[in-house]
Amino acid sequence: MGVEASETVPLLTAQLGVWVGQKLRAESLIFNMSQYIDIDGSVDLGILRAALRRVLAETEALRVRIVETDDGVGQQILGVDDLAWDLTFHDLSAEPDPAAAARAWMRADMAHPFDLAAAPLFTGAVLKLSEGHHYWYQRCHHIALDAYGCWLVVRRAAEIYSALIRGAEIPETTVRPLSRLLEDDAEYRGSQQRERDRAYWIGRFAADTEPLLLTGRSAPPEDFALRETVHLAKETVTAVCIAAGLGKSAWPGAALALTGSYLGRLAGVREVTVALPVTSRVTAVQRHTPGMLANVLPLTIQVRPEAGITDVLTEVSNAVRGLLQHQRYRQEDLHNDLRRERGQRTFGPMVNVMSYDADLDFAGVRGVGYQLTNGPVEDLEITISPTGADSDTLRLDFDVNPALHTREDVAAIASRFLRFAEAVAADPRLPVGMVDLLDRGERHRVLTEWNGTPHQVPDTTLVGLFEEQVRRSPDAVAVLCADERVSYADLNARANRLARLLVARGAGPESLVAVALPRSVDLVVTVLAVLKTGAGYVPVDVEYPAERIEFMLADSAPVCVVTVSVVDIEVSDGIGRLDLDASQTVDRLGALSGENLGPDERSGVLDGSCPAYVIYTSGSTGRPKGVVVEHGSAVDYVLWAVRSYPGLGGR
Repeated sequence: MGVEASETVPLLTAQLGVWVGQKLRAESLIFNMSQYIDIDGSVDLGILRAALRRVLAETEALRVRIVETDDGVGQQILGVDDLAWDLTFHDLSAEPDPAAAARAWMRADMAHPFDLAAAPLFTGAVLKLSEGHHYWYQRCHHIALDAYGCWLVVRRAAEIYSALIRGAEIPETTVRPLSRLLEDDAEYRGSQQRERDRAYWIGRFAADTEPLLLTGRSAPPEDFALRETVHLAKETVTAVCIAAGLGKSAWPGAALALTGSYLGRLAGVREVTVALPVTSRVTAVQRHTPGMLANVLPLTIQVRPEAGITDVLTEVSNAVRGLLQHQRYRQEDLHNDLRRERGQRTFGPMVNVMSYDADLDFAGVRGVGYQLTNGPVEDLEITISPTGADSDTLRLDFDVNPALHTREDVAAIASRFLRFAEAVAADPRLPVGMVDLLDRGERHRVLTEWNGTPHQVPDTTLVGLFEEQVRRSPDAVAVLCADERVSYADLNARANRLARLLVARGAGPESLVAVALPRSVDLVVTVLAVLKTGAGYVPVDVEYPAERIEFMLADSAPVCVVTVSVVDIEVSDGIGRLDLDASQTVDRLGALSGENLGPDERSGVLDGSCPAYVIYTSGSTGRPKGVVVEHGSAVDYVLWAVRSYPGLGGR
């Protein structure tokens, strides 16, 4: 497929995903990418400009404009040659803290959006900190280049710069026209390999898999993430490789094993699915041609608490090999295959291992690259990169979404990871579930300061507390709902009648009753009635998806579901349904006594150890889990609330 200058061609599939994302959030900066090269020496600005102009002429991805057709399809115009481009220069050497001034300047520049319809979609500057110290800064839009493509550009620029400085012949370029990437992309989209890749991912990633959300909730990415940067001794990671019988070059896999195990330990789960960025470059042309090809795919890491880190590394290595064999299948396609809604998360935290060498040679002057931003951060992103070929440390950037985390949060996440990594590297046989994530101060705070609440809890139940309140103020208003007012005495009588009916349906101590009612007086009556039988209640929000309700009922196995006729709930065999508004139910309740139940009316003893209710988790870290709360714990909370919030106590 030949492409003439200034010809309009389709977007690469990876570009299309970025284009749609930018269209949905037109003013957002989340697709801006930025980095800088720390050059430990002097820079010939004129020659660096000349080198970049040569790179620009070689690299079509840097000379594109993104346009939209009349029917709303994104396309790109290749061969844009009239670029208003220059490498700017800023001398910050007179600033009190030149490095801080350079960081502030870069931060300010990163706040500028790109106009996709106007080339170029990149910019850059040289920031002078001193005669022998410079930053070379670049910013581009993700639709033009991915992180690997950016690195190809700067590496080629350094190669040309070095040749020009030395008066040597410039090495022949290995960059190929963007049309080659477009041909490869179109060929893959219609290939049997894509169908095999799709089958692989559908088979490995279930549609009902919930992503790990560290805060239990999600939020759209903000323009700038909060970052905490720490450094880890490289030998800490290579020690894991050696313990597993692998060479030191296997450190990227060990880094994934460490981060996956840490996230599993942090969340208390046995399996973590992280988002793993991949280059999606499988041919020599793709590996040498800058552009936007990067992909993000799920890597599921088994984190059994009893396993050692070498066991995790073995499983990770196998999983990564399979993932890389199918890395061209797009994350957007998998998102659609799993029938995720727009904005719904598919994967958990991102772990980005940038294993390529960060060193650059500028005619004998060393430069080291550092990523500043690399696309949207939905929750947590951990970027692990070497700090130079001869360095003994790895740089770890912990980026979090400010809508979900604070600076204190990300600092704690980073420091706990360092403790975790050092602990398992020191003893690779140590089960990952036994690694303590808290430091001494945090442990004292949790066990002593926060837990310093010794007090006597009365030997009673929620039923006992309520009936005592009825005796104290029978005529006081207990429930106010719209225009309906119900006194304690009336509420108690209604609850007693329903409790007797529920006992007849099998409710009693150690059993459960599901309550699926809208907010109403009936809801309060029913909860009290269930408690009076000695059973625990299972709250079921009538707005829940049918699949979640079905799971909760199957998991908790209540003796019956108390609801009303307008609520559409499928009740399986073995679980009764009691509609409060059914005429038969109303008649039966009217015939029952409103007096308190006696002990002999229950099928067992009601005391503080009996379940009061079962509450289900959100399921954000896997399948929802039912948590049983006993009467004793509930009584403790109610009495604390009455003490802590004046006005809650009965009058």
